[in-house]
Parts: sequence; C-alpha cells; structure tokens
Amino acid sequence: MAVLFAAVVAALTLSVAAPAAANEVGVDEYDNRISGIVRLADDPLEGVRMVVEGGGFTVEVLSNDEGRWAVGVPEQAEYTVTLDESTLPEGIAVIDEEVEQPNVRTVTVGQSGSTVANFFIGQGERNTSSVWDQVIDRLFNGLNFGLLLALAAIGLSLVFGTTGLSNFAHAELITFGAMMAFLFAVALDFPLWLAIIIALILSAAFGWLNDAALWKPLRKKGVGLIPLMIVSIGLSLALRYVYQYFYGGETRQLPGATGSTFSTGFYGLSWIDVGSMVLGDRPARRRLLPVAHAHR
Repeated sequence: MAVLFAAVVAALTLSVAAPAAANEVGVDEYDNRISGIVRLADDPLEGVRMVVEGGGFTVEVLSNDEGRWAVGVPEQAEYTVTLDESTLPEGIAVIDEEVEQPNVRTVTVGQSGSTVANFFIGQGERNTSSVWDQVIDRLFNGLNFGLLLALAAIGLSLVFGTTGLSNFAHAELITFGAMMAFLFAVALDFPLWLAIIIALILSAAFGWLNDAALWKPLRKKGVGLIPLMIVSIGLSLALRYVYQYFYGGETRQLPGATGSTFSTGFYGLSWIDVGSMVLGDRPARRRLLPVAHAHR
C-alpha cells in the first residue's frame, strides 16, 4: 500500500514541478483566498493586473501564462476585484452590458474561505446563441459525455464480472490516466499523441501496481467482498484528496480540447471530441447491444 501511494505522489509531484497553477500572492500568509482566470474567448491572457481591495486591505497580482491568478486575503468579507484595463492587449475590452463598470467585480469570501472572480473579455460585442443552437450544443455535449461514461462503465463491469468486486475507486483510477496525459501534454509540453501513449503505459503500470500492492495480498488472506468494497471506498477517498492536493478542483484542458476544429454543419467539435466519441461508441455498442438483446 505504501508503494502504491508513493508512486501516485511521485507522479503528481512531477506534474506540478512544471508551471504553477496560478500567479499567487499572499496565499501562504492568509487562510482565505480569491482566485480567477482571465481569458479572451478560449485564449488565456497573461500579465493582466488584478487589484483586490476590501476592509483597508489591498493586494495586486498579475495573471500567469494560463490566465490564472490567486491572492490571499485576511478576512471572510466582501472585496472588490478590479481588472486594470490598461494591461489588456490593444483593442480588447471587458464586456458586460448589465453593469456600469464591467472591469470591477464585487465578491464575498464566505465560510468556505475562498471565492472566484472570472472576467469575460470580448472584442466589443458579446456573442449570443439561439435556443436551437443551445439545444444542439447540449445534445452533442451530452452524447459525448454519455459515451465516455459508458466506456468507463464497461471497465467497471469487467472488474465486477471477473472478481465480483464493485470497485468504488474505479473513477479515480481513470482520473489517473487523464492526469498523466495532462502532465505530459501540457506541463511537460510533449506532443499530444505521445502524451496519450505514455499515459496509457503509466495507467497500465499503475493498475498493475494497484493490484500487486493492495488487492493481491488481500485476496491471499481470503478477505471477503464486503471488506474489499470498504477498502475500495477508502482508496477512492485517499486518491481523490491526493489528486486535489496537487491539482486543486479547477478544470484543466488538453491542447485542442476547446475550439471548433471540425464542423458538422450544425455544431463545431474539436478533434479530441470526435476521437473520444468514436472510442466510446464502438466498445459501448459491442458491450451493451448483447445485453439489450438478452432482455428482449
């Protein structure tokens, strides 16, 4: 078990040895924090100055190359976050027709000790979508996400079919592969195709280590299924908090995951979307169609 967690910690330590998640000021000094991201469409804006004020406290921070920033604040209170528009690229403005000062946000740090202030940056007008466009958008996004869930469910079904164990840590094991792909594709700047291959190899090695260090010794001792399920719950919680300790709870994207590089005529997809839908569709149909016929 110690070997298993040493491997996870070593991999995640390597992943955060690259660029920091955000430019941070005072986060180690205070228990409360305000963070955010500055983007122009899907592109991050670097070097944008943010000024946070409240209760006689003032702090400044610049966004990093991912557009992220974070500051520590002394109290759980209301703060004003001001984006310095003079630090934006020429011709770019903060757009929000509903407020007089779109470059100013008022946020409240509550009991959670943190809050977020993100800024929508536009070229002078805000793009809007019709109801039909939103329906198509949600349809494709739901289909894509559903196929990925089906693909993950097949793996969970195979584990249950071969061992009789419902592994509650299955999602965290899948997440390990995604995080390794992010590590090599983004943090270490490897080509995406190579990062995916490396992630597959590391995921297989992690699965083998997981079995050799944890499940195999328990099977040899004749531990029953109920205690094994309880162990899997503990493993799930442990891995989840280890991941969040190193990566936090923010959404991370692979290169090419956003933007429309492939158009269906009604909806734009990235090649990552297309690839994930193809990979999720074929195994799901092969696995689920026989089950459907068996119930008829």
